[in-house]
Amino acid sequence: MSQSESVTIGTFNLRTGQIPGDIYDAGLIPVDLSPDFQRTFEAWDGKLKTRLIETILNGHTMNPIWLIKIPSPVHANKYIQEVLDGQHRLKTIMAFIRNEFPLNGNYFVDQEVGVRHNGKQFKDLDIDIQDSIRSYKMQVNILPEKFREPDRLKQQYEILNRSSKPLNNYEFNKVILHPIYSILDEFKAQFIETFMFNKINDKRGKLHSEMLTIIVLSLEMPKTWTSLTNIADKWLERVVGTSDKVTTYLTTETGNLKNRLASFGSVLKKMEACGFDVHYDKNATFLKLLASGLVNNCPLTSDKGKMTRVVNLIKPQVLAYFDLDDDAKLIKLNISVTTNPAGKQLGIYAYITDMLKPLFSEIQVRSFSEKIKTDRLLEQNGMCAICEKPFIANSKTEADHRKPWSEGGSTTIDNCDILHPDCHRLKHNQCS
Repeated sequence: MSQSESVTIGTFNLRTGQIPGDIYDAGLIPVDLSPDFQRTFEAWDGKLKTRLIETILNGHTMNPIWLIKIPSPVHANKYIQEVLDGQHRLKTIMAFIRNEFPLNGNYFVDQEVGVRHNGKQFKDLDIDIQDSIRSYKMQVNILPEKFREPDRLKQQYEILNRSSKPLNNYEFNKVILHPIYSILDEFKAQFIETFMFNKINDKRGKLHSEMLTIIVLSLEMPKTWTSLTNIADKWLERVVGTSDKVTTYLTTETGNLKNRLASFGSVLKKMEACGFDVHYDKNATFLKLLASGLVNNCPLTSDKGKMTRVVNLIKPQVLAYFDLDDDAKLIKLNISVTTNPAGKQLGIYAYITDMLKPLFSEIQVRSFSEKIKTDRLLEQNGMCAICEKPFIANSKTEADHRKPWSEGGSTTIDNCDILHPDCHRLKHNQCS
């Protein structure tokens, strides 16, 4: 069984080498920070070190330190304690008290406190603050010598370090980003029904993370990145990295965010109707970037006619790309086989942009001009193109695309029919 104690920092004597005998005379607790089973490399950066000292300054509780009590190999009838878990925390505390690194105010959670302590080492702090650090109490769990046996040691080390998974970015950021995730929840069911999301195992925020990634891709596209996930992480850090930023962002952008989420549901259904879904497993990145590009150009659900038209226009080109082998795809994307993954993603994005840009920038108007309608009615000899009955003087007429505009039909006289309103409705009811 372990022994649990509440110990102040000042009671510890932290060592990375041999424990001298006078430590015992001083009544200190000798702790070996570098037993042979511990890692020897430094894993903590300046941010983690500063955050740990801030925790102590604020008097917040940290996780327990785990030690193993064993006989001193040098001093008879004396004991030392080897650190099993908490090595980096204890090393950081020791280094700070020895003035081996300054605090970085930019890393403080409380920025006002960070400003006051920026650049300060332990020796620069007020005496009362130094005393508060020395008197900070840590919970220490001390295991008996038998846990030094290799098998027990490995088992305990595994329990402390592998029994739970470290927080992923979603879990780590949820405290701040939950208002955004709440908006995603409103569209979650709609996304799950689509080919791009229906196979996602929604554990540890996977679905939210994937939804957020394609939304961010539809908002902006940086010039460089290392992965699609990296784009979302960088956007979160820059745009909504604090609770205040989240509130400010949603004050003006909630509507835009919801519009894009609704548009994605519509776009993915249209892509599935065109047969893109059966190619998803081998072309996931391509289809994510394509869907994001479409929503970027048509972020409103009211643009669904324009969206449908563009998806139908690009269908032959996209399906032809899917039929290419890997080497032919690289040629089409103008990249080489040695290009890194991020470079390949950029190549795909450039290809999709070049495909979509002219379609959206030069997209034809949907409504026929009065001249086209007048000229076409003359060509039809004043009769309806469906029932072939004449129009009564001053009666209502409606212009219709022979090949639907949403399927790429042009708004020109050779694709125009003048119809009775009832005939127009009958035609489209039959088509639907």
